Amino acid sequence: MVNRSFLFKIVLIGDGGVGKTTLRKRWMGEGFITSYILTVGADFAVKTLITPSGHEVKFQIWDLGGQPHFKEVRKTFYAGTTGALVVYDVTNRKSYNNVFGWIEEMLKHVNRKVPIVLVGNKIDLRNKTTDTITTEEGIKLRKEIIEKYGLKVLFIETSAKTGENVNKAFQAMAKLLLQEIGVLEVEEEEEVPVITSTAEETSMVRVDPAVILGEICQILGFNETEWQNDPQKILTKLKEIMSKVNKLD
Repeated sequence: MVNRSFLFKIVLIGDGGVGKTTLRKRWMGEGFITSYILTVGADFAVKTLITPSGHEVKFQIWDLGGQPHFKEVRKTFYAGTTGALVVYDVTNRKSYNNVFGWIEEMLKHVNRKVPIVLVGNKIDLRNKTTDTITTEEGIKLRKEIIEKYGLKVLFIETSAKTGENVNKAFQAMAKLLLQEIGVLEVEEEEEVPVITSTAEETSMVRVDPAVILGEICQILGFNETEWQNDPQKILTKLKEIMSKVNKLD
């Protein structure tokens, strides 16, 4: 049951190639594209989510091109921004160091303080390169942003490739925005301000259909040969059981 509906404009900002577009597409279900596609100025998308508190939040997502030659174009897209996902690549220290510049550019054109979700992306590549940005460095950067700009900031690490924590990043943005307008109460500061993934989200369980069918046959009292020779017999038995269950309900 939806309590109330809200519409927010958010921007995705950060250096070119940090994975902003892939992050957005992953969240929207468009899949992962292995080759980086240059964002032309800005991409626009809309998606609605339901928060754990039961509120419907519709995001207008403006994915702004991170290359220097888009700087003049970007400023026109900041108008009306209510929140930002500031993304860096954990395998690219320059993108990490440039986070302050992105925040300052946004604040200059938005002309007010807005909440931020700081995103360390591409954690799936952390073990494949040297000099990666650690989780501790991300937490430290989050603290520095709060102290320097007085903004509400959450920090999360993601992988747009595997999908790890991607949904949580946008849920975190919704949470901050609802707190900003007084719909949700502001929670006490966490000792470790990083959103971590759960085992359920980080592990991908691949189930062999044949194994499932074998287990169903055992439950129903059939052997594997009966399933292969007369599958209709199994289906009939399942329908009989479901019919009895429905009658009990």
